[in-house]
Amino acid sequence: MNQNKLPEALIKTKTVQPTGLKTERLIDKKLNALNKFERVHGKSDGTLLERGKIYLEKNSPEVALKYLKQSLQIKKSLETIHKLSICYGKLDQNDEASELFEEHLQDFKWSGAFWCLLAYYKKKVGDNHAAHSAAYTAIAKFDQVAPAVWRILHNAGLDIERHQEGYELSKKYINENRNLDEIIVETFIGNCLHLGGAHTQEAVHFLETTAFNWKKNAILCGLAAQLYLSASGDIETSLKLNKLANKLSPENINLIWNLSLNQLRTGELEEGLKNYEVRFSWPDFPSPRRIFKKPRFHHGVDKNSKIMLWYEQGIGDQLRFLSALPKFQQEFPNLRLEPSRKTEVLLNNSFSHLPTQTDNFHPEELYAYDENFDYHLPFGSMFIYVIEKYGEKVLKPDFSMLDGYLKSDKLRAHFWREKLSKLSSKPKIGFCWRSGLVNKKREQEYTSLKQWKPLLESDDFSFVNLQYDLDHEELIAHHPEVHEYFLNTGFLDQRDDLEGAQALISNLDFVISPASTPGMMASASGIPTLVYHKPNIWSFGRVGKFVNNPIFQNSKSYHTNNIQDNQELISEIADYLKTYFQL
Repeated sequence: MNQNKLPEALIKTKTVQPTGLKTERLIDKKLNALNKFERVHGKSDGTLLERGKIYLEKNSPEVALKYLKQSLQIKKSLETIHKLSICYGKLDQNDEASELFEEHLQDFKWSGAFWCLLAYYKKKVGDNHAAHSAAYTAIAKFDQVAPAVWRILHNAGLDIERHQEGYELSKKYINENRNLDEIIVETFIGNCLHLGGAHTQEAVHFLETTAFNWKKNAILCGLAAQLYLSASGDIETSLKLNKLANKLSPENINLIWNLSLNQLRTGELEEGLKNYEVRFSWPDFPSPRRIFKKPRFHHGVDKNSKIMLWYEQGIGDQLRFLSALPKFQQEFPNLRLEPSRKTEVLLNNSFSHLPTQTDNFHPEELYAYDENFDYHLPFGSMFIYVIEKYGEKVLKPDFSMLDGYLKSDKLRAHFWREKLSKLSSKPKIGFCWRSGLVNKKREQEYTSLKQWKPLLESDDFSFVNLQYDLDHEELIAHHPEVHEYFLNTGFLDQRDDLEGAQALISNLDFVISPASTPGMMASASGIPTLVYHKPNIWSFGRVGKFVNNPIFQNSKSYHTNNIQDNQELISEIADYLKTYFQL
């Protein structure tokens, strides 16, 4: 056995052994012969290894494990390590295997095969940092290029957002055109996608020039679809690749989900809405999979049925979906709502006649405690039901579904109306520039505060901070250079006190926001709002600058594929504000 090369079957630990009376007799003969040998020559690492192998043949991995561990204590043999990995695989003892391989790392760090096994078991126990490092060492140092090892490197890297190493290593093999296969290509273009920027252009260039036939692989087509969208906003090519990926693997939920996003983004409404319904089957969908005894709402339900609508996704998506509630209620008046804790108070103000309840499910098993209803439906599916009723009308550029639906608490709204009027007589512009969660990938969706200085310096407006992770004092502490541009609204916990944030927003003259909660809250409140973002799925094919929002009448979208580096974004928004306020 070449100790620096990993046989294809090395980490395929659940092997099937032959059975039958003849095999059992042969195994017994081996044991008898080994017993005689040990009586004469004594036990050794070799006899213990042989006994472990015999008990593996006998399909007794528990016994085999005992002898193999004894053998390993005497002699650090890679063959013993290999047999131990098979035992652990049969017994599903991944934690024990992970500990043993880590314990003996110094004994076998010269072996590429060992690094592969270490990576395998570290990934099995969820130690993605160790798995990624071990797989990287196996490939980079020992040329272990089995697809399983590349898969560990790629998947572990995705889980811990370590994309640079996978990018560089796969690029090396691609440039050398060595052992090029689907997983190496997937590692390369997948990491380029996550690294963003010029890397996406590099990956697109590779796809368009390589002789490797990546279009026969559904996963690569799906990744390529995301690349074209990220690199240049090429929605047309992206959608074609989504459809090809779906054709190659029509049952793949990930591919159906990605297809739905592009169909909605381009205005293929009927199919896009249909495919969007697979979201709860998508493994990475960030909402609980609620469990009910009562049936799900469906077309044909009696109009007087008791229907419970339950929340999914984040606050911004909840507020978007609930825009369909007034229309849905016209058809089905007997409703109850199960919103998230944060949004409940907004719904109590806006739909005071509808009963609400939160936390009506077991936090782990997700079954409902109380099912005092006839049917249930998630918010997003209620939204889809209403949008389908409008049909092609929502694709028309001048159509919007409603003015707004959020209503403020009267006392809190009055407080902010009085406070703001005392602070300034100028038009009051609510402003935020990023989400509360920013990572390397998401930062491309947002601007920096300093980019907005030319607008903030304008004497025509007063600005109100809607950056919900910074109250006024924190804003000034983090960005002292802007203290003179924002009205001193004092302390308001806009992250957790949504009622207070909405009461403030309802008294503004205009709101500027990226695609984040403040912009959605302003839109849902009927406040004139401009949201700048990449063309998204709820644009329903409308793309451009200052286009009408298909849901909210007073909202417009400024679409750009390069938010961070768009040199026209701020100046064009400034000009739009002057025109809007007739200045």
